[in-house]
Amino acid sequence: MASQTPFEGFNDFTEEFRKLNEFRPSLDIKETEEGYTAQLDLPSMTKEDVEITLNEGVLTVDAKNTVDEKEAGKWHLRERNYSQQQITRSWSIPAGVTQEDIKARLDNGVLTISYPKPEEEPVKRISIE
Repeated sequence: MASQTPFEGFNDFTEEFRKLNEFRPSLDIKETEEGYTAQLDLPSMTKEDVEITLNEGVLTVDAKNTVDEKEAGKWHLRERNYSQQQITRSWSIPAGVTQEDIKARLDNGVLTISYPKPEEEPVKRISIE
């Protein structure tokens, strides 16, 4: 049956268009012999803007920029607008890593999170009766 309204599907289109403008910061995760280091770009954010949580093996970074926009002047072009942005990034970490093992710091707009590799348990043989 043909659509009864010329605007059917328009909301889907606007939702997809909105997603194009979402800020999704770059995330790098590197493995070393000792553990893992994750780096996440969070331009113009402070540590008060960022919350890191660990829940059932998933590490989540929630950040919301609280920049005050009461600057004098009239913008002619603004592509670096980080005010009121909100991001969430999550990834799985190895079993056995605890909250106490995770270290984080925010330097010059880059959040660095490091955590060790958990100790591997030796293989246990099961005897057959």
